Amino acid sequence: MGLGLLTVGEERDKVIFDGIFNQNIPERMMPMISLVAKMKSRPGMESRLAEVCMNLARTVRENEKGCLAYIPHVSVKDPSEIIFYEQYESQEALEIHRKTPYFQAAFAEFKELLAGPSEVTILKKLV
Repeated sequence: MGLGLLTVGEERDKVIFDGIFNQNIPERMMPMISLVAKMKSRPGMESRLAEVCMNLARTVRENEKGCLAYIPHVSVKDPSEIIFYEQYESQEALEIHRKTPYFQAAFAEFKELLAGPSEVTILKKLV
């Protein structure tokens, strides 16, 4: 089950993922990577999704020195919507993150908790 769409503005930069991050991010976006990942829970799964995201964030921050920010947010308008802000020092740090056992475990649980595909947007700093 694919769970993600990477959106970076221009059509040629869009990549459909088999899973959230199974393809490389375009080289022109290196070295530091910032992204926003948006997900929506199935009805009745809001609390469990929030719990999984908070636990994942805690574990990532404790174990990944290449992850500069990993912050889950809940939408004020829609409590079923979780939005992560993530920042990595490099493509390698992102690759390490997505291969960790705790990310893989959370990803497996997301398949049961999410109402549909997640949307991942790569960000480019303006300054």
